[in-house]
Amino acid sequence: ALFDGETNITVQVTDGSKYPIAIGAGGSHPLQLRITTLPAAQPGEKAWGIVTGTSQNGTHPVDAVNGTASIKQNYNVTVTAPAGQSGDPGATLTYTFTIKNTGNGADTISYNVDSESDWTVSPLSGSLSLGAGLSGTVNVDITIPAGTPAATTDKLWLNATCGDGVTKHQNFTTTTVNEYLQPDLIVGTNGGNVYEAKTTGAGGSEEKNVLPSAKVSFTITLENDGNTDDTFTVDRTDFMPGANWIAEWSEGAGTSFTKSLAAGGSHVFTVNITANATALDGDSGYVIIDVNSTKLTTKVDSAKAKATVATGVDISVLSGDGAEITPISCALVGNTYHVVITAVNKGTSNALNVQFT
Repeated sequence: ALFDGETNITVQVTDGSKYPIAIGAGGSHPLQLRITTLPAAQPGEKAWGIVTGTSQNGTHPVDAVNGTASIKQNYNVTVTAPAGQSGDPGATLTYTFTIKNTGNGADTISYNVDSESDWTVSPLSGSLSLGAGLSGTVNVDITIPAGTPAATTDKLWLNATCGDGVTKHQNFTTTTVNEYLQPDLIVGTNGGNVYEAKTTGAGGSEEKNVLPSAKVSFTITLENDGNTDDTFTVDRTDFMPGANWIAEWSEGAGTSFTKSLAAGGSHVFTVNITANATALDGDSGYVIIDVNSTKLTTKVDSAKAKATVATGVDISVLSGDGAEITPISCALVGNTYHVVITAVNKGTSNALNVQFT
């Protein structure tokens, strides 16, 4: 549209119409050509107008000018974050972020993901090609590290950048660590991070030889594998093959005790089994140790210590050539000596838990 610039733009000349102006010799008159773009116009599109001046004294134009308007790319982006979640230590949670191209043209929007506490996230970065006004989603996995204390929080950020490299937007969601409860019984070195139902003894077990009238000891470790303080109830059940087999532990005369442990803490105690003086080769007695959290009694573990009579065990230690081991003579300081050692049971009973010292 053409506007008269001398009358405060009160006169509008529409497309194709004429507007008479009286101009004296050598004079001039200001006009304004205005081009208004439509909301649906795309970046790179152009519009133009031509103004032609024709003398009323003749039929031919005396001059013509034109004006051109080009649509400029307007970059903009928004990131919408999902609601926060909670999870146990070691769990992987998935969040879906939404990225919207709020600019006026197609754009390739890049993004990167960041955990405030440096937890493992995937993917770390990527990009979406989106038309004007369109949205896309990004699924992000975050893994809570094992052993993270209860109630710990972490902010997961997604940062989006438009194709101009300047226009950006970011948003975050929050992960909260659940209270995780778990007792763990370890017999000797067996059963760590293995959790089994009560009375099964399957969460860690050890078997040792014992002679009649002799006592054998088992080291039991109770660990708090949870991420918060907890109090545990520990019970002992004895399964002895007959009279005068004795089971006892370092926790007093009873068969139950409680123990409070901080997250990651441990308590070591001993279980002893003494065989009957008249026990026969192959006789065995065992003890089942059960534990449960007092905060959540379904969180349990169970372990087993077993003693088996072996009267016919005869262990010999031989060198690589089958001869009895003898001390190394003339050993020189700083030298390394390699000796092949073989343990041979020359007896009539199975030998359990043979150890070299």
